[in-house]
Amino acid sequence: MYDEAVQTYNWTSTSPELGATYYACPGDTVTLPWSLVTTSSETVNDVEWYFAEGGGNNTLIASYIQGELLLSHSERQHLAFVPNAGLKVSDIAPEDFGQYSVRLVINSNSSFATKGGYVFVRLPEPPAVSDRLLRARILPSAVQESGQWHVQLSCGRFNSRGSLKFSVRWKTPSGQVLNSTYSETREDILTLPNPVEEGNYSCFLDVQDPTAKCAFVSPTMMTSSNLHINSCSVQQALFNPVQQEKEEMESAFKFLIRVRDTVRLVNGNRPWKGRVEVKYNRTWGAVCDTDFSALSAAVVCGMLGLSGQVLPLAIEAYTWTSRSPTNNTVYYSCVGDAVTLSWSFTLTSVESVSDIEWYFTGTGGNTTLIASYIQGELLLSHSAPQPLTFVSNAGLRVSNIRPDDFGQYSVRVVINRNSSFATETGYVYVRAPDPPTVADRMLHVRMLPSAVRRESGDWHVQLACGNVTSRGSLNVSVKWRTPSGLTLGSSFTENGEEILNVSPAEEGNYSCFLDIDDSTARCVDISPAMLVSNEVHVDTCSVKPPLSNLVQREKREMESVFQYLARQHDTIRLVNGSRPWNGRVEVKYNGSWAVVCDDLFSVWSATVVCTMLGVTGQVIVSYTIIDLATTSSACAV
Repeated sequence: MYDEAVQTYNWTSTSPELGATYYACPGDTVTLPWSLVTTSSETVNDVEWYFAEGGGNNTLIASYIQGELLLSHSERQHLAFVPNAGLKVSDIAPEDFGQYSVRLVINSNSSFATKGGYVFVRLPEPPAVSDRLLRARILPSAVQESGQWHVQLSCGRFNSRGSLKFSVRWKTPSGQVLNSTYSETREDILTLPNPVEEGNYSCFLDVQDPTAKCAFVSPTMMTSSNLHINSCSVQQALFNPVQQEKEEMESAFKFLIRVRDTVRLVNGNRPWKGRVEVKYNRTWGAVCDTDFSALSAAVVCGMLGLSGQVLPLAIEAYTWTSRSPTNNTVYYSCVGDAVTLSWSFTLTSVESVSDIEWYFTGTGGNTTLIASYIQGELLLSHSAPQPLTFVSNAGLRVSNIRPDDFGQYSVRVVINRNSSFATETGYVYVRAPDPPTVADRMLHVRMLPSAVRRESGDWHVQLACGNVTSRGSLNVSVKWRTPSGLTLGSSFTENGEEILNVSPAEEGNYSCFLDIDDSTARCVDISPAMLVSNEVHVDTCSVKPPLSNLVQREKREMESVFQYLARQHDTIRLVNGSRPWNGRVEVKYNGSWAVVCDDLFSVWSATVVCTMLGVTGQVIVSYTIIDLATTSSACAV
């Protein structure tokens, strides 16, 4: 009898799997190496092979009975038996492509069973892409390996890799041929070493398959077009992952902030003003940290739902009126000009000015009385500059200045308050004007290495003009000429340089120049090289490094703020882990520990958790779904 129900298959390891495909060209030979393991009590009674072309019906093509191969009358004489159940198909013709199957009858102690298998013999298939063009591209984000960021190139976008055995190889700008770093389903990836070699890269197919002779591969599929890599494209690839990390950090930060009522402003006259306090061990305390920066304050405001500019408070008070010069004020003048020293004193109803005296100290250091104002009359010293004029109520006007009149002028006011006398003094300088100077007597313009971010969240590239060692005395403004010819004023002054915020950046050449609006400029010698700067070229490539530096700095500052706040709270832990550095994430909320359930809990969120716990290294995140989603982190060290 025959037992048609076979529960297990005992094919040898060299036998093809069910549905395996053999690729061949017309005229080739294919061996289908079916082989069955039998015991001492089992024998193969007979073997039958069938063929089905293009999904049609099975047709018996050969049998092996009692040691003899019997061919069907419809078959060409190109089949051979391969022990102990295999078949060799020689000189394949186009009509021989299709499905081949085998059926064995096994005798086991006069009980018969059948075993079967099938494979396909097909023409080789070339790799394919949608537009029949092999393309190379730079991946938008770099990857981090061994602590360094690496740019990656991709080749392929295969719709199908086909059947041919091939590898994707790369040609570098210097002509070196490299293997792909690894392969994915649709693309082969090359990780570039640092520093990146700039120039043209291309990828090509290195086909090592004998059946390629009958598989048509379009020439445009064999070699890609050139991909140009330069510092600009590298900067963009390096910037994107940093930006993504920063965004993920912000997401993780906001997630943790949502479960804490831990920061407040106190003793302020408005809800958005006051001293910063944080809650630690359920007790409020003031923040005392020299690293608490403007960004730290902005984070606190964000936690409180406030937005806008963060400003310090300042209080100033003066004895003299607001139009009086402060001590050390310098008045700049050309020879022949007039200067008014506008001292003025505030008096109450019980006060009066008893007398006023003015003194002059020249370059030699000697101080002499030059004028007095007593009982409404101006009295001049015989050595005083001519002419001098009184200016109410304690000022002095010096006209037709001579070179000898440059020096220090001081005033002494005697005030009578109910017959009690007090004195107030002040001093200023009158000097010849000074031109601005730079180290090499040339006005320079440059792009600052880091961009800045506005309150709206947009970023600015910044240009700096000057590198000034001394700004001099002239009333000078720095103006900017844009690529389109517009004239702009500087955004602000910092460290001897005039800064221009540019966003979005108009591409082209920028320059700066001195716009002098000062009558004393006529007696100052200014080098022509100080009037107009060189040009700096701004384009999409040159703005990448400043933007990348901005994001890196914000990320570092956010990490500092985040770690500072994390140190103040015992609010996160890992539980039910086999090691101190793995387990389920829980946070403390309203004094109770609770599981973190959040679809947005990413690898970066887990990295933040590990950092808060003082653990560093690779982070692995797993998700377990029970009645609710629980998140497990492993901080692998």
